[in-house]
Amino acid sequence: VKNSTLGQQLVVPITCDEAKPDGANVVHNCDGLPVVGQQEGQTCVASCVEGYFGGTSEYLCTGSGKFEGSGPNCYSVDFATRVAFLTAIGFFVVLLSHQYKFWCMFQKVRLGHEPDMMPSLLRGRWLEQCGIRSWDILLAQKKMEHDRTIGTNEDPEGEKEKKKNKKKRRRAEAKAEAHTARQREEEKLRKAKLEILANMEQQAMSDGRAHLDGLCHPCEDPDVCLTLMLCPCCRIADTWHALGGPHWTTYWQVLFAYLLCPFCWPCLNFYGRFFVRKTFEIELKPHRDVLIHCCCCCCCSPCALCQEARQAEAPILYYTCMQKHKEMHELGLA
Repeated sequence: VKNSTLGQQLVVPITCDEAKPDGANVVHNCDGLPVVGQQEGQTCVASCVEGYFGGTSEYLCTGSGKFEGSGPNCYSVDFATRVAFLTAIGFFVVLLSHQYKFWCMFQKVRLGHEPDMMPSLLRGRWLEQCGIRSWDILLAQKKMEHDRTIGTNEDPEGEKEKKKNKKKRRRAEAKAEAHTARQREEEKLRKAKLEILANMEQQAMSDGRAHLDGLCHPCEDPDVCLTLMLCPCCRIADTWHALGGPHWTTYWQVLFAYLLCPFCWPCLNFYGRFFVRKTFEIELKPHRDVLIHCCCCCCCSPCALCQEARQAEAPILYYTCMQKHKEMHELGLA
């Protein structure tokens, strides 16, 4: 209240100019009109600048000349968008990894599940070495063992059954003789071919030349190649898991190691190849592995990962097929 020159008392409202809304990325209209400003009892609004979100807050001008109220908490729209985008990617990767494990690794055994799980022919060599696949050698060996077993098995029938079937066998012998002669010729050709291939492999290994051993055949197994293209980290984790190492080499541990440490991929790939060589008793060649996974990681590493995956899957596939054959034999279906 002030006295005027005419002797009258004039009421001058209080103007608030303290405790205005402040803070980064906050705007307000608390300055009011020029000269007058915001007076006691009036309110103003504080909000976030463009590109930020956080709502609005109301301030009240009090008789003490100060504003009362709390400012809005402003968050960057760009930062929130990035966080949401990265969260969505992480959720998608985890979902994809879980789907891979469900569809591609359901009831899948690991090496070491049983003592003699790996055939001896798969030890000490890559699956495709010097142009010869281990499957071809394995099938030839099983064929010869089967023929030898048939030739040495005794007839389980009794004497009476032998006499009854004697005439039938004589008639069948004439028909089977021609077929047997054909089979013998084919067997001779097959054995000769295997002998030639074995000699070629021995000569190639003894001349000291470098061989790629299936490195340049990533599509030898289309399933492995496709899964490595669509979800490389899942396929690599599957390979480590299949080798049956310690607990930290299981699927989820290896997967998260690759996802959380992408700058360590060359080192992890190098150790994974060393792990494969050690498991299958293949000759260690660290200089070649460093060249493949560290020096030429962009072009050679994907092919090497396919090669390692085929190598790890081979004994598991063999074991699974033998178990199914055993079950069918027990049921009388084979």
